[in-house]
Amino acid sequence: MGRLLLSGERARLAGYHGCHCTCRHLGVRTGPAFEAPVLATGWFWFLLTLGPVIGLVQVGGQARADRYMYVPMVGLSIMLAWGLAGFLVRRPAMQRWFAGLGVAACLSMAAVTWNQTQYWKDTDTLFQHAIQMDPRNYLAWDYLGRIVMDDAMFPSEAISCFRNALQIRPDYAVSHNNLGAVLIMQDKVGEAIAEYREALRLDPGLTLAHLNLASALRRIGQPREAINEYEIALSEDPSSPARTWLLARYWQTGAISRGSIPSAGSRPAGTDDQVAQVLLGQMLMGTPGHLSDSIAHFNEALRIDPKYAKAHRSLADALLLMKGHQQEAIAHLETAQQVEPDAKRAEQLEQLIQQTRADRPSGHQ
Repeated sequence: MGRLLLSGERARLAGYHGCHCTCRHLGVRTGPAFEAPVLATGWFWFLLTLGPVIGLVQVGGQARADRYMYVPMVGLSIMLAWGLAGFLVRRPAMQRWFAGLGVAACLSMAAVTWNQTQYWKDTDTLFQHAIQMDPRNYLAWDYLGRIVMDDAMFPSEAISCFRNALQIRPDYAVSHNNLGAVLIMQDKVGEAIAEYREALRLDPGLTLAHLNLASALRRIGQPREAINEYEIALSEDPSSPARTWLLARYWQTGAISRGSIPSAGSRPAGTDDQVAQVLLGQMLMGTPGHLSDSIAHFNEALRIDPKYAKAHRSLADALLLMKGHQQEAIAHLETAQQVEPDAKRAEQLEQLIQQTRADRPSGHQ
């Protein structure tokens, strides 16, 4: 008991000294109104750290969030821990009771914490819980739709999520764009274009909507309109994936020459358009000093679509221009033939196989 009292007295003195120093630095006078300086320290900590997150300066689309209380709660914890320690020093008979209450409180908070972590096990569960707590949370509906959209097996569920978001907030351009992306997955190109145009009406600076609209316009045979959308996207975001497609299309139509390729365009741009990657790779393959860059684009096209026969054949052509890569080229040609048989390419493949066998030393027959 003596040790406990000593520990409590030290805690009280430490809290008093800490509070006194803090208040002096803040220019706050501690008088009779604050007989327990620890309470003043904790309370001022709470108020000062709560200020930036109470909505006066909003960060993001959310007005409130659990994480906003992480730092302010330190102040309340100071009030509780050191304030209670000082209180019990003067009331030794109550120390055992409060010790039991402290253990019970810790166990209760551990149970509540464990229950809360179940909502954070994955993104899907988190946003489903957010919707359960607030069915009119359009951001949660939109995020949930994106998660479902990543699973191509459930496009109808994704459409339902985006429509729910738009029912709550019809002027949310991002959900219109996302809804269009899912409609494209169902080959509803006309409906998708309508959603993209609505997204751009609401937010003309939404680069992703310009890119998606351009892709949809290409699908319905409107390349000029598509190029216009790509150019808008590129003007808004110079690092946009539109750069890859535009360079490829301009070269294909003769708008630029092979010798005038910007250096930044010789690197994979991360676009999700495998056709553009192959076009740009072919452009670079015929440009001195850019063979390795063209191979990088063909590989990027195959990363996007591993069964894209044109990418396999183009990569094989590039590899055949390099020494010691015949076997790798043959493998790509064989894959292309499996995906998309071609009589002329089959003849080329057979000749290449025969030539490779003839070039091998006799000991490796």
